[in-house]
Amino acid sequence: MNVRQLISRASFACLAGALALATAQGATSAPNVLKLNRVIPTPPGIQTLQLKNRVGAVIFQGSSGRTIQIHALIKPSNNHGDYFFDFFSCCTQDFEKSVRSASIRINHEKGHVLMIALHLPHDRSLKHIKVEWTIDAPEDLSLKIRNNVGRIRIQDTGGTIIAHSNVGPVVIKDARASIRVYDNVGPISISGARRSILAHTNVGSIHVQSDLTSIRRIALDTNIGTLTLNGIPNAHGSGAATTRLLGGNYRYSGPGRYSIRLKVNIGKIDLSLPGSPQTGQKSP
Repeated sequence: MNVRQLISRASFACLAGALALATAQGATSAPNVLKLNRVIPTPPGIQTLQLKNRVGAVIFQGSSGRTIQIHALIKPSNNHGDYFFDFFSCCTQDFEKSVRSASIRINHEKGHVLMIALHLPHDRSLKHIKVEWTIDAPEDLSLKIRNNVGRIRIQDTGGTIIAHSNVGPVVIKDARASIRVYDNVGPISISGARRSILAHTNVGSIHVQSDLTSIRRIALDTNIGTLTLNGIPNAHGSGAATTRLLGGNYRYSGPGRYSIRLKVNIGKIDLSLPGSPQTGQKSP
């Protein structure tokens, strides 16, 4: 073996060792995180909060106070929003540069709407980050939430909820007004709801749990998945009935505006309703 080959092999060994060391250090290091916080009194006349997010999570908690507390946790992300050994596999420099002057922006929209957004110097830098929003606000406000990739969680609200998700689960608890949820890929879970529920997911299951008598209209549909409806009181009758259907439609119309509409293309429908099993019918 000549001198050139020895040097080449030694250089390769050093390079391999350096790469292994870098990987080991990266696996134990925490990603860069930027935390933004903002607290404001609820402006007079505001009825609705609106938030749009690209990648991350949106968590909303209703409260009895009259302030809006906003917390944004900003993390670097690669183009797919994936982790690699507990740290982000790319874009660290882009992240540090793009979030250096990031801020929470709050704008009045259309009179009664308050829009919350993350402001960055250049919109293109949004593709390098993921944001986890946590918002505490008066429980009587309505919500318009849109999250492209990530979860949505809403709890203890008295206003109307409209939630859109492209990919990710949606969980709503103790909502005391109308609910409309649209999800492309992901499960939907709703409990403690009142008034009306309209929920759609293309791929995923929907579960509704409630024992309240104030729900007047339920419309659930999924292309691929399972619809589960538990504890919704029937308009009349007594006893317990369980209905399981493989695909198709389930429809029930009761006195006044009381109605249930369930539709599955591939999957099943599972109901546990107090009342007579003859009140509902399956449509082909």
